[in-house]
Amino acid sequence: MVSSRNIISDILAFDALKETTFCLMDIDRRRLEVVGAMAESINRTRGAGARIVTTTDRRAAIDGADHVINTVGVGGFEATCKDIEVPASFGLRQVIGDTLCVGGIFRALRSPPVLLEMVRGMEQLAPEALLLNYTNPMAMHVRAVLERDRRYVYHAAMLDPNTAATLTLAEIHELVDAMFAAHGELIPPYLRAKN
Repeated sequence: MVSSRNIISDILAFDALKETTFCLMDIDRRRLEVVGAMAESINRTRGAGARIVTTTDRRAAIDGADHVINTVGVGGFEATCKDIEVPASFGLRQVIGDTLCVGGIFRALRSPPVLLEMVRGMEQLAPEALLLNYTNPMAMHVRAVLERDRRYVYHAAMLDPNTAATLTLAEIHELVDAMFAAHGELIPPYLRAKN
């Protein structure tokens, strides 16, 4: 819920995005109601005029989307606790356990099937949509999607907020093109985009 709050608040901070539509999806109706109410509160506070829609149907949420933001926690709080408790029972202490160590491996094993189902829905219902992944372990999720379809591979890079806020899409494309021109030989062949 915290990442949803931050993402919605950040998006609505931009005037150009204020009248956007958010279709929030969760399989847990109670949690969905909480996040929906939180989104409505942020919308009112910012005077953004956004449209907030909630659903428990993933396909309905994806249908016609321009962007799909993944913040899924497969298995919920119970699974996250096990990510920490099981290794601890063998003497391995982890602080978070969502990216590295045994807990990160557990998450990497249970999350990609759900993410790939989301990508299949995007192929059918929103083929031009951009997938933004905010769920750890990010590298494993990107790899899983990369093996399925290169069109949907994007990684939530942590950029300087001032830089991120001032770059236009054209400038981002220029920056990426320049990076590949300068360092393309360092990128493994399987990661290079195919024309």
